[in-house]
Amino acid sequence: MADVKHGTSKRADKERKKEGIWNKEIFLSTALREIMDQWSQVTPENICFAASVYYPIADIDLVFDERTFEDFDSIEYDVLQFIAELGADIELLARTTGLSVTYVNKMMQLLHGYGHIDAAGRITETGRQSLAEGKKVTCTQVSQKVQMDALFLRLLKVDEAIREEDLYERGHTEHRVGIIPCVQGVSRTIIKDQVKSIDLKRLIALDKSVLNANVEHIRSIECAGVRYVKSVMLCLKKETSDLGVAPDLPVVFGKRLVPKKGQHSLSTVWMPFSIPNHQMSVLFGQLNERADISLSLEMLSGGVSKMTFDAGNDKIRALCENVLKEQQESSCTYWEDKIPKKCDGREKSRAQYEKKLNGIFDLSAASVTLVPYKQAYISMTVDFSAESIVRYNRELLDWLFSIGRRGGVVLSSDYWYGGFVRLKSDDPRIKELAERITDCIWARGFRFMQGHLAQEFSPRRRRQGEEPEDAVEEELQGSIYERMVAALDEARLEQYDRAMNG
Repeated sequence: MADVKHGTSKRADKERKKEGIWNKEIFLSTALREIMDQWSQVTPENICFAASVYYPIADIDLVFDERTFEDFDSIEYDVLQFIAELGADIELLARTTGLSVTYVNKMMQLLHGYGHIDAAGRITETGRQSLAEGKKVTCTQVSQKVQMDALFLRLLKVDEAIREEDLYERGHTEHRVGIIPCVQGVSRTIIKDQVKSIDLKRLIALDKSVLNANVEHIRSIECAGVRYVKSVMLCLKKETSDLGVAPDLPVVFGKRLVPKKGQHSLSTVWMPFSIPNHQMSVLFGQLNERADISLSLEMLSGGVSKMTFDAGNDKIRALCENVLKEQQESSCTYWEDKIPKKCDGREKSRAQYEKKLNGIFDLSAASVTLVPYKQAYISMTVDFSAESIVRYNRELLDWLFSIGRRGGVVLSSDYWYGGFVRLKSDDPRIKELAERITDCIWARGFRFMQGHLAQEFSPRRRRQGEEPEDAVEEELQGSIYERMVAALDEARLEQYDRAMNG
């Protein structure tokens, strides 16, 4: 069951914002890396828009009737069988069963409480089902808390549940990140009005993995509140897909809890909340093997009405347009003494992309391609060579690892409003280096390689009696590329391993 807790404390929300995932410089880049790991359909080459958004999740209180099946007490079964055959004559039943009249009367009261016989002692349909099943079938009223996709009015299944720690009250969301729907917002009242239109019978039929398969009737469905999960909105290039995926059809990914195949544990997986059309459903219809789950169009479109489905996608597209509008305004404005002033949007957007790479790459020695969008640049692609690398830091290791795994890197920030930087390399030396780094990380672990390279590139203190020229000579032992290649020598890796592990 996708149970949720309501009313997270403000203090808890504030504390969680201090964690790394709330760092606006890493959330989106980290999420994009994880999405590309889990979805082979999303590659560095076909992303044309990437932004953080807040997706609305409603906390729903359900009350429904549920049938349960338990083992019968042998006497209960026998008495019920005789009632079905002989009727409700207590004295006749007592003579037939050999039980006392008092005991038979108590048994009939008990069976009436189960719903197996009515007030007149006649066997009910539930009672007949119990005899047929050989199980004590009872109907009980059950309360359950579940999560609902507040945009498409779809209850989230067990393998779509949002982690409690990822849900935030609206007052604790970041003002730079858009909220879906962007026009009117989502309120408890709106959800209440929306859930009234839900076909409860259809809901039972569609959501067997949310509600128990033995649910007979939903008595009530109420919205207890609406919270938000920080998600990722992506658009894919049309020209890179044989399926004709249009860049004006964004897909929103949210982090979900998914049962691991063959295990009694859960893992987090980025999954789409909805698929906007059939072509996209074909593209995203199958997760890779590590996700251990297949997705169908019905699942991803939610089985909702066409009106609700279209309205939800319209709101997603509207927010995408608003994010792009913010990108234009942010790029074309700078602040001086708290006064907004106009500036060159393309120059400013280019500068913010370059700032992410300055100090690590000499961009004048790399091939840089900028994609314009109105008065700014929506993306910058950097094709770098071995000579382009001018400084080592731990981010460079991560980027080379990504190039070795998926051929490129996509970097973004909440402050870029859909803009991003793409790193790639057609230099065979870089490709070989990236493959070597990838092999080393798979063999020894990322932390090991991070520590090893940090040591290799840390400035060495001059020993007592050592001439300054000697120290300088050590620092000038080659380019960053050459030093990285040398550091990946197996003998040096073994030396570091022995030093760290004795």
